[in-house]
Amino acid sequence: MLKVATYCRVSTSSEDQLNSFERQMQMYNEEILLHDDWELYNSYYDKGLSGTEVMNRPGFLEMKEAGLNREYDILITREVSRLSRNIQHFYEFVRPLVKKNIQIFFLDDEVDSNMPDFETRVASLISHAQDESRKTSQRVKRGQKIAMQSGSVFGNSLLGYDLRDTKLYINQKGAEIVRKIFDMYVNRDMGIRQIKKALERENIRTMKNNISWSIKSIYSVLRNEKYCGDLVQQKTCTPDYLTHEKKKNSGMRIAIKNHHEPIISREMWNEAQKRLNSKSPSSTDCISNRYVMSGKIKCSECGKSFVSRSRKNRDGTVTKTWRCSAANTDGAKKANGIGCDNGKQIRDDVAMDMLYQSLGTLKLDNEYIIQNLLYIIRKSLKGSIDHDHKNIACYENELNKLTQKQLRILDMDLSGDYPKDMIAKKLSDIKMDISDVERKIYELKKCDDLACNYDEFEKDIAEYIKNLLCFKNAPDEYLRSLLKKITVYPDRTAKLELGNINKTWEFIL
Repeated sequence: MLKVATYCRVSTSSEDQLNSFERQMQMYNEEILLHDDWELYNSYYDKGLSGTEVMNRPGFLEMKEAGLNREYDILITREVSRLSRNIQHFYEFVRPLVKKNIQIFFLDDEVDSNMPDFETRVASLISHAQDESRKTSQRVKRGQKIAMQSGSVFGNSLLGYDLRDTKLYINQKGAEIVRKIFDMYVNRDMGIRQIKKALERENIRTMKNNISWSIKSIYSVLRNEKYCGDLVQQKTCTPDYLTHEKKKNSGMRIAIKNHHEPIISREMWNEAQKRLNSKSPSSTDCISNRYVMSGKIKCSECGKSFVSRSRKNRDGTVTKTWRCSAANTDGAKKANGIGCDNGKQIRDDVAMDMLYQSLGTLKLDNEYIIQNLLYIIRKSLKGSIDHDHKNIACYENELNKLTQKQLRILDMDLSGDYPKDMIAKKLSDIKMDISDVERKIYELKKCDDLACNYDEFEKDIAEYIKNLLCFKNAPDEYLRSLLKKITVYPDRTAKLELGNINKTWEFIL
């Protein structure tokens, strides 16, 4: 008997979508019953999750791992877009399974992995699905922008305000805390650290009901323009609809002055901003990823990350040390649980030396690794050339259609039979679509040139890999990715763990 796995994904948790989920499961069961030599191994599913991003889909990841372990023989799903609307993620998933001789069926698309033109068909289907995701993303963004311009609030409730039906309503309990924070900062000339200690001393809890306040959260309160009645939205944006990764928006934001009932006066708000702007940016004391060890050194007693402090020596050199953030901010542990008794410090150069020593004990055949990686890169690049050519042809065909559509809209404008605002909107939308397709064609051609000229820069790639394997010449980002954490104990010992390696190195400080 052949073991059959099924996969189902619905993009929202609405009742209609959940009914669709049940119908899909029924369809899979009926398909299995049509084959005497098939039996259901397992059903994998994700509810209310996007099809362009796979890393946050537990059902998908579980199905992938089971397939790589050859736990099933056949995978069936409704259509290509159920697995992914991202071409890169799709091939990263499908090709390893096909190599494991797992047959994949897409029932609605009438495509299966045994077809000779399987990848060509799939590329066309995913390109269409990916383009639909892009258009949907653009429609949603336009709709949100219009709603924001009219005053609708997007996001979540915050300290002092409850968000209901896209409107902000004052929460009196939280508002009193906000007023207290601004009063301490502006009228009583208290620093952010002093405010933190005062709130904890008075057992005033955070919005999440924690007794411990962070420097960052108090700083965010003092910087939030909502408290003086203003609204600024689109502070972050999602430039890539495939990854859904949020980034700080450096472009236009939507700002509305005197949008809602304020909690503090504008004069107090302005004074707080004046004081904050005069302070050093480092006063927020927020843990960043600027250094290899940022967020990687942990306290054995309270579990919090160590923070760095720099000291200038007499000879002009700078010594950087790391210390438990709780002990550094609040001192020894108190009756209310605030603070930490682990006062041990570790110099940055000592921590880095621990990392290099640990990496140096790994037995690696560098030449074997370099040659294998070069082979994989060469094979992947050359295998992508034909695929890129087909995609370029598809996008060029789409670009031609969009250009023809643009000409028809211009003809409509010249006729004078249609409203100017309607023509303007249609032209704006079509220009956006054309620009997006042109960008994709440019990126594909750039990748194609890279693949065709691979031999010219293979030596540079080999040298870069060699530097990575030497570790001491490796970039900080690479070293950060290798290090899982260093745990520092009060008895002057430390344990270092590397990511994806089940081994611990112990050191005496």
